[in-house]
Amino acid sequence: MPEDIEAGRHGKHHHILRRYWEIVNLYPRITDPELARRIEEFTMKASPEQLFRMQRAVISHGTEFMVKDPRWSRLLEHMDGKRVGMSVGDEYHTTVTLNDGRFDVTMGKQERGVPVLHVASRKDYVDALLRRKDLVRMLVTRKLGATHKLTLIRWGITIFEDFLADDSLFEDLLAHQSRAQELIAESMGDMDF
Repeated sequence: MPEDIEAGRHGKHHHILRRYWEIVNLYPRITDPELARRIEEFTMKASPEQLFRMQRAVISHGTEFMVKDPRWSRLLEHMDGKRVGMSVGDEYHTTVTLNDGRFDVTMGKQERGVPVLHVASRKDYVDALLRRKDLVRMLVTRKLGATHKLTLIRWGITIFEDFLADDSLFEDLLAHQSRAQELIAESMGDMDF
């Protein structure tokens, strides 16, 4: 296969995996440097249960934002029943399942066959959440990875085909800034961070 076609195919696959990462986390773009510092401290020191509470809070807020946009509603309809795991090193594992337009987050290791997006360490998790490093570059350098990539890519091509070119859809989601940042700050405060 010619190199440019092969590179284009891998580029599209990385783009699909990046979109899954954005959906599994629904973390907004953080613009407040002090909040970014607190998030880093929280992520590095929080117990797995505290990380789980934060992930659930952010996903719940992001889902409320998503269901108001007809483009997202259509995408969520295509994703119904899909499960994707997330793990941070060997210490934090969750599964995000979409049921009837709502994300359900459960803590613990995933069943066999469930695709899992994983980051190598808490530091890499911070870099991904705060977008300090490009997610595609993290995929290429294996700081961010996935199991069952072919399943994710097959789902992604089916689900995201119409949406891959619409960066504004994901930018709108990631830009639910002010309220999401307030929610994160409040959640960390509730956990003494």
